[in-house]
Formats: sequence, C-alpha cells, structure tokens
Amino acid sequence: MVSIGSKALPSRRPRTCGFVEDSLMGEEDVLSKRGKRKKGMNRKDTRERHGFDGDNSNKNVSGRMSDRSMTARKSSKYQSTSASQTTLVRKQVDPESAKYFLEITNLFESGEVDLEERSVICGNALEETRGKELELATDYIISHTLQTLLEGCDVDHLCRFLRSCANDFPFIAMDRSGSHVAETAIKSLAQHLQEDDVYSVVEETLTILCKVVVANAADLMSSCHGSHVLRSLLCLCKGATIDSSEFHVTNSSTVLAQRLNFKASRMEEDYSPYQLGFPDLLKFLVSGMIKFASKDIKTLQVDQFSSLVLQTALKLSVGNDEELLHAIPILLGCNKEDTGEGNFIEISAVRKVVYLMKESSFSHLMEVILEVAPEILYNEMFTKVFKNSLFQLSSHHCGNFVIQALISHAKRQDQMVLIWEELGPKFMDLLEMGRSGVIASLIAASQRLHSHEHECCQALAAAVSSADESPRYIVPRILFLDNYFCCQDKSNWSWPSGVKVPIMGSLILQAVFRYQSFRFCCFRPFAVVVRISETAIKSLAQHLQEDDVYSVVEETLTILCKVVVANAADLMSSCHGSHVLRSLLCLCKGATINSSEFHVTNSSTVLAQRLNFKASQMEEDYSPYQLGFPDLLKFLVSGMIKFASKDIKTLQVDQFSSLVLQTALKLSVGNDAELLHAIPILLGCNKEDIGEGNFIEISAVRKVVYLMKESSFSHLMEVILEVAPEILYNEMFTKVFKNSLFQLSSHHCGNFVIQALISHAKRQDQMVLIWEELGPKFMDLLEMGRSGVIASLIAASQRLHSHEHECCQALAAAVSSADESPRYIVPRILFLDNYFCCQDKSNWSWPSGVKVPIMGSLILQAVFRYQSEHIQSYITSITSMEADHVLEAAKDRGGAPVIEAFLSSNASAKLKRRLVMKLKGHFGELSMQSSGSFTVEKCFIAGNMSLREAIVSELVDVQSELSKTKQGPHLLRKLDVDRFATRPDQWRSNQASKQSAYKDFYDTFGSSEAKSSKNDGFLADTSKHSSRPKDLNEMRKEIDHHLSSSVPFLSMSGIKSKPKRADQHGGKYTKISVDDDSRKAKSTQFNKKKRSHGGSESAAAADQSFNKMERKRQRKDSQSNAY
Repeated sequence: MVSIGSKALPSRRPRTCGFVEDSLMGEEDVLSKRGKRKKGMNRKDTRERHGFDGDNSNKNVSGRMSDRSMTARKSSKYQSTSASQTTLVRKQVDPESAKYFLEITNLFESGEVDLEERSVICGNALEETRGKELELATDYIISHTLQTLLEGCDVDHLCRFLRSCANDFPFIAMDRSGSHVAETAIKSLAQHLQEDDVYSVVEETLTILCKVVVANAADLMSSCHGSHVLRSLLCLCKGATIDSSEFHVTNSSTVLAQRLNFKASRMEEDYSPYQLGFPDLLKFLVSGMIKFASKDIKTLQVDQFSSLVLQTALKLSVGNDEELLHAIPILLGCNKEDTGEGNFIEISAVRKVVYLMKESSFSHLMEVILEVAPEILYNEMFTKVFKNSLFQLSSHHCGNFVIQALISHAKRQDQMVLIWEELGPKFMDLLEMGRSGVIASLIAASQRLHSHEHECCQALAAAVSSADESPRYIVPRILFLDNYFCCQDKSNWSWPSGVKVPIMGSLILQAVFRYQSFRFCCFRPFAVVVRISETAIKSLAQHLQEDDVYSVVEETLTILCKVVVANAADLMSSCHGSHVLRSLLCLCKGATINSSEFHVTNSSTVLAQRLNFKASQMEEDYSPYQLGFPDLLKFLVSGMIKFASKDIKTLQVDQFSSLVLQTALKLSVGNDAELLHAIPILLGCNKEDIGEGNFIEISAVRKVVYLMKESSFSHLMEVILEVAPEILYNEMFTKVFKNSLFQLSSHHCGNFVIQALISHAKRQDQMVLIWEELGPKFMDLLEMGRSGVIASLIAASQRLHSHEHECCQALAAAVSSADESPRYIVPRILFLDNYFCCQDKSNWSWPSGVKVPIMGSLILQAVFRYQSEHIQSYITSITSMEADHVLEAAKDRGGAPVIEAFLSSNASAKLKRRLVMKLKGHFGELSMQSSGSFTVEKCFIAGNMSLREAIVSELVDVQSELSKTKQGPHLLRKLDVDRFATRPDQWRSNQASKQSAYKDFYDTFGSSEAKSSKNDGFLADTSKHSSRPKDLNEMRKEIDHHLSSSVPFLSMSGIKSKPKRADQHGGKYTKISVDDDSRKAKSTQFNKKKRSHGGSESAAAADQSFNKMERKRQRKDSQSNAY
C-alpha cells in the first residue's frame, strides 16, 4: 500500500509543463509525442447526426444543400454558439500542481502500480485537486490524468471530488477538455452503483449536482460539450446505459424500421433493461431544466444541442404522463398554467409551431414529442396543430419528417381518415418532390390501423403508371422512384442498368407486399448491352509501359471504342458504366486512370484556381501524360456526343452523364475544333452551319439559363466555361449570361456557374459588364451566402487589373456602414456567415471560440494582395483588432493565413509591426502549432531588430519541445535560435549582416518595386510582388543560409571577389563591385555557387524540402469545399 503527497513522486522522465492554455486543447500531436495512452485520450470532434434521413434529405445528387436548408442549419449553429458563451476567467495551473500531476502520469505509464495501490494513489491525488478542480479539469493535458484518477478511485473520493467542484461543474461540462472529465465522473458513478451500500452517497452527490445544473440549464443545454454531459447525467438518473446511442443520437435506420412497422418502437418496449436509477432526481432535473429554461425557450427550440437534450429528457420521461403533459406544452411555446384535456395547446401558439417545424432542430424535437406524447395530448396536437397543414408540412424538407412521425404514431382510424383526405390525392405530388418517406409512413399506418389499405395501393400505382399503361411498369418505377420522377420523358423511361436500388423504393415495396390482396406483375431487368472491366483497362495502361505493345493495345481499344460509342447513352447514364467510360477516356488520352481530376470534381482545387492560388489544370502543360491514342480519343468523344445527341435533354441533367461529359471536355483541351463542335451540342444547339458569333442559338438561351439551376448541368457548365475556346466563351458571355448574372448568382447551383464564368473572363470589357451587374449587389450576395461569387470577382479584378479599388470599396461597404469605424471590416469578413445571420448587426461581436470559416479567410487573403492604396480601410481594420482577437485568429487554421497575407502585403512596415506587437508573449505558444509556425516566421520577417529579438527570446524558452515537432527544426534554423541562445551578440551581428546583404543585392539586382519596399521593414517580405524575378527568392535563400553558417555570401556568387581572401576574413561581409554581365547570367551563377560549395548542399536541400512543405501547406489552407 502506497500513500503519496504532492511532492512524494520523483519524475520518471523530464517533461516541460506547458499545459494550461486553451490553444493546446486542439493539439493532438502533443499526445502522440508522449506515447499512446489508454482509451478516451485521443479525442476527436464528433458531429452528431440524428433524425431519419434528416441530414441527407436536403441534398441533391451532387451533395449540394438547398438554400433554406443551409439557412436553417447555419442559424441553429450560430444561435447555439452565441447562447453557450459564458464569461469565465480561467486561472493558469500553478507549476507545482502541474509538476505533481505530470509525476502521477509518469507513475501510471510506468506500469509499476498494481490495482490495489492504484485506487489509493488515485484517491490521494484527487485530494490534491481540492479548490483547483476547474483549472485542472479544463487543462488539455492534465484533464487526461484526471480522467484516469476518476476511473481508478473509490466512490468516496469520486463523490468528494464532485461535491467540491459542484459550483464549477457547469463550466467544466461546457469546456472541451472539462466535458471529458465530467463524462468520466458520471460513468464512474454508474459503475460504482453496482457495488453495495453506495446508493445513498451517490444520490447525495447527484442531488447537489442536479441543483447546480438546473440553475444553469440554458447554458448547458445550448453548449456542444455541455449538452452531451447533460444527456449522460439524465441517463444516469434514469438508470439507462450512458453510452446508449438511443439517447445521444437518433439512429435513422431504427426510426425508419419503426415507422414501417419492421421493429417495435422503443417507447412501446419494456424498460426492464434499465438499472437502478434515481426517479425523483430525474423528475427534479427534467422539470427544473424546463422551468429555468422556459424564459429562453424561443432560443432553445431552434438550437441543435438543446434539441438533443430535450429529446433525451422526453424519451426518458416515457411512462410519466403527468410530467410529459406539463413539459410538452412549454416546449411548444404555451405558457398558461390551467392546462387540461383539450386545453393543453394555446391557439395563439399554433402558427408559430407550424413555422418552427420547418426548422431542422425543432423538427427533430417535434418528432420525439409526437413519439412520446400521451394520447390525449397527441389527439389535441393532431386536431389543433396539424389538421389542414399536412400537405404544406409534407412538402418541406424538414417538416416532412415531422409528418412521418405524426402518421407513424396515429392511433385511431378517424385520424387515418383525416390524413387520407389531405394526403391521399397528393401521392404523385409528394413523390415528385422526393417525399417518399411520407408515402412509406402512410402505407405502414394504413396496414397497422386497417384503414384505406386498398386506396393506398391504388394511389401509389396511379402515381407511377397511367390507366392506359400495363401494370408491368409499376414495380420497376417504384424501385427507382427518384430516377423515374427525375426523367423528363417518363413514357420512355427504362430500367437503369447498373444503378443500385435506392433503399426507399425497396422499403415501400416490402411494405406493399405485406398487404393481403395486392396484385403485382413480375419484371425482367433491362439487358446490359456491354460490360467493360475497369481492371482490364488499368491492365492495358500498365502494359503500355512495355515495348512493342502499342499496336496490339490500339487494335483492342479500337474495337472497344466502337462498341462504347454505339451504346454511349446507356453507359454514360449508368453509375458503374460512367466510371468505366471515364477510365477509358483517360487511357486514350494517356492520363492517370485513377486521377480524381477526371473522376470527380475536386471542389478544393477548383476554389484554389478561382482565387488564383493555383494554376488551372487546363492552363498547365500536359507533359505528365503518358503515351496515348489521340485519334481514338477524338473518335470516342465525337462519337459519344453524336450518338447521344438524341438523348441530350436527359443526359444534360443526369448526374453520371455529366461526370463523363466533364471528363471528355477536360481531356479535349487543346483541340479547339472538337470543343467548338461538342459544346454547342451539349448546350442543346442543333444547327450545323456554326461559326464565330453563330455557335449558340438564341432559342436555346432560355433553356440553358434554366438548366444552370440544376445540379448536374451546373457542374457541366462550369467545365464548359473552363475549357471553351475564347471565341465561344465570348459568345456565351454575351448571349447567355449578359443580364442574367445576378439571377444566377442568387441560385444555390447557378452561383457556382457564375464563379466559373468570372474566373475565366479574359478581357477587361467583360469585367466591366460583370461589375455593372454584380458590383452594386455585394451586400445582397453576402446576405444570401454567395460569398464564392464575391471571392471570384475579387480574384478576377486582380488578374485583369480592373475595378480593383471599386471591389475593395464595395466589399467594405457591404459589411460596414459609412458612419462606422473601419475597425469592424476585417472581423466581419472573417466571420461572414455569422455576421449576416445576426439579426442585430449593430451589436455583433467577435464570436470567441468559433473557427474562422474558410471563405472569409480566402477573401481576406485575396484582398491583401491588392496594392496598399486600395485597401487602407482593411489595413486600418486589421491593425485595430484587439490583441486577444489577433491571437485567436493566429491560432486558427483559417485566421493565421490572413495575418500572414497582411504581413506579406505592401503595407508599411510600421503598420505590420503594430500587428506583430499584439502577439508579443505568445510566439512560443504559436510556434508549437503546425500552422502557427508560419505566422511566427512572417512576424519575424516583418519585425525590426527589437521585435525579432523578442520573438527569438520566446522561442528559446520552448526550444527543446519545439525541436521535437515537425515544423520546429526548420523554424529554429530559419530564425537561428540556437545561436541566439548561446551567442546573442553574434546573432545580432549576423542579422545586421543579412540586412546589409539584402540592401546591396536589391540595389544591384532588385526591381524598382522591390527597392521601394525594402526599406519598409527590417527584412521586408516582397515575395508577393509579381514584378520581382524568381531568382530573387533563390538569392534570398542563399543569403540566409550562408550568413547563418558564418560563410561570406557574396564571395560565392558570380560577383568579382577572391574566395580565399574572403575565407580569411572569417565570414565578415565586404562590399564588392559587380560585373555588368552578372545580372544577365544570374541563373548560371546560382548553379555554379551550389556546385562549388558542397558544404551548403545538405542545408540547401533541407530548405528546399521545407519550402515544398510550406507551399503545400499554403495550398491546403487556401483550398476548401466550394460546393
């Protein structure tokens, strides 16, 4: 038996205690460096998804969400974020405590503690937390140790710990790290309940906790982390399994099975699996939560995390009708106290409830309300709330799930009669809107209640087959409901070979075949004309690397291509055939078959191209392509389009056909004749006498504009604009897009087409027309969430050098009124969606703890590439940001590149240093982050000598830990931290030498732009100036390397000097005259330098390797999901 105190354990290995700041909470690398720990210590952010198809119902085949869906979910997100913010000044863990708990960790990791000793050690260690629970539990590193202690201690120490921290429990539960500690404590209590004689002490502890929780119910419920802890506490009070997904996330497949009567509802099952619980505490907790949160009920109704808590509370209250009859009316917004049968729901609240059911979070809550409501309350809701609104709600992408729940829990035939009266005649309308779940629930309810069974069968059959058609088509069309109803020419619809049968059609037919007297016909699947093995195509590509195989492969491919062309429409519109066909196209081109460039639209790459962060694939050299078959590619593409032209109306809106056509167009870049022939056909133009100015038929324009609002065609149109020869692009711009730019930009699919149009504009007069239509609409576009259009417009203005000042002014005006200070501009752009979702924009403030969205970050990065005269208000704004906001941005992967972009801009060095000063004291902390290290380096470059010295001083303090990170060695070498730590005077001299070397080099080689900027900072970063040759960057690296290694730099260049004499000077820099011819031969001189000085090759190679990493990181940070 071992008993230890706060100073009794020697450390098993040296560690540095850098535990306590919030910024470390996301540093998973810290844990991996310390070795793998027990379960639960490698934490990942999880996003809970709940509701039957709730998260997928808002998406079309391409994965884009509708405007209303996006608005609903964003609104819920931001409301929950702001609701959960609680002001708390966190204290730093004192070094002695940090050291003590590090020793505890070392002891447990050593494996030298047996089970009996472990319990005693855990108990004693928990005693050391007294009065410091909040600081320790919310520390990222120490919180893991606390979890271990709470799992290993006895029940007395566990309860003592919880009682001691009870007042701080809400703050602990709402913290990212603290929530794990709270969860572990609750789970440990559940485990101890299996022991004898612990019920009373656990009950006493839970009573204290529940009182504190009830008083802080609203904050806990609306917190991402607090919500999860609260649900676990509810489960513990009920005696339910804490980890059960039944109460933490709704299993959509289970809900679906219940609604189709394939599985009994959980609410109808016996609750015998529940263990010993605390029913009085559960009742107190649920009723108290609702009572204290009732004043915030309007917010909680539409908050995602609050909705999850309320769903759990309602499910756990099943069987307690009195509590449910009290709670549910409050959740519906009814306030009166004299409730009774027929009087639970206020008439004045009905309209608001119907409106709320179209909001995602409340719709999920309403599903559970309908599931658990006592029958008298369900009947009243049915009559007062839902009657005469069934079809309206069924038509909505969120409301339809509520109607499914309503139908699935109907208990009387008269209710089925009312449901049938409103929805029975609307079967076809519902199926056309994709609301097949409502139909499925209605069929299952008709069977369960033995009402309208024959009518349901007849209505379903009539919805997919007309009276004069054979019944043989009914089952195939139901199997592929969405495919059938998306087909424009339904009379010619046929079995889509190779396409997987969707789950909903399958389940509807399973339900249908449970009817007693349904008559159905058999069907035979549509014959597959040709099957091409993708493995065979890949094998052919491999064999092409061998000698003397080209002719035999070409002969084989010729045969295949002829068959494929004859069956182009079927292959293109098939899920599997489409993929094979794209692989065949790649093989004919000589492209890599598995390349995602040709199998799926890479949204992040597209976004980077549109913001000029990456060259377009279409503008790059195709030299990476291997040996191909250009004649076969031409035959395949032209033949496909020719044979498929009769089905072009179907192929235009088909997801898989669109992917094939996108690939064919990308691979045809460079063949303008083929593109000029194919693109008009894809746009629906049929005339043959085409020529410049005559490619697009006027009659087809309206149809094309309409199709751009459809997902599959909009993706195709983006590629068309990307690859179209200039004469065709110009004609499309004038005939199709002119006067329709804002209309299309407002649409959730069409706006991506406009982004592509703007990104590929090549003339300033086009930019003028774009500006005329979209320039005055910046605020409208941002309010609609169309920030991608704004970003593309900014990038195009820079590329074409047109309307640069106007773009900057319009963007600033969209987020800040004329009478407001410019200091708000940058924060509001960083959090664009958050700002525009705020109802009271005048009181909007920085949303602490929220990640910077990628789009706002990218827009600001683009803005800071403008010349400084255009962006004075942005410069003023970013330099006026509060220090804690600058720090928070620097720690964020989205915010850090914005700071770096500003520091790389041509703003004055004085203003740059003003921003850098706000990070003083945090450079060591930032350098430990993979993204923050780049920011530290930019700050170093922008700083003067005193600032640089301050930065390096902070890095010295974390040098040993920093050297173990991936980015650390480069940063330490770049900033010469080791030399500063050992020989600070030599470091200062070296920095001065660098400055002198740069000055002389720029005087000799630099462009006028570089010269003008070099004096702005101690070591001004002019990498963003496009006028400076690439060799300046290379020369800069050489200067840094040679000066940091005490080797004279200019002695190694093509400049006149005597190397031996320079060596004798011991690295002292001597000003030397320059050859007139040296400027013309810079590249040759660089190569000579590297060959003649082998000692610098390894360091130069390391620098080059890291520079590749840096460019990769910058590309990765600048890319996001544009779709």
